[in-house]
Amino acid sequence: MATAAVTAVGLASLGWSAWEGYRLATSTPQNERVAVGTALYFATFGALVLLVAWSFARRRGWAFGAAVFVLLLALAIAAVMVQGGFWVGAVLLGGTALAGLAAALRPDTRVLFGR
Repeated sequence: MATAAVTAVGLASLGWSAWEGYRLATSTPQNERVAVGTALYFATFGALVLLVAWSFARRRGWAFGAAVFVLLLALAIAAVMVQGGFWVGAVLLGGTALAGLAAALRPDTRVLFGR
């Protein structure tokens, strides 16, 4: 479950990057550099999060802390989404992050990683 949650966060980041790229290609943003930077940031972040998910699934020791960090970061992003009025995204991302944290912090999962 934790691996699936981290994977979902990575895929959501890649999806956001694709959305930013689509918006950049179909309209003229107020600040083109910010739009390009945002798309590149989320593409890079998504790829790195997927690497964390893959490593978590393979039970690499370093991936436990990274996965928990990614899920906590997803909760923070969900909070910003709430402030922006994007409730659907906030509920989906926040719910996924909470479920992933609950799975990652279970005693049996922690034992697998020697925590």
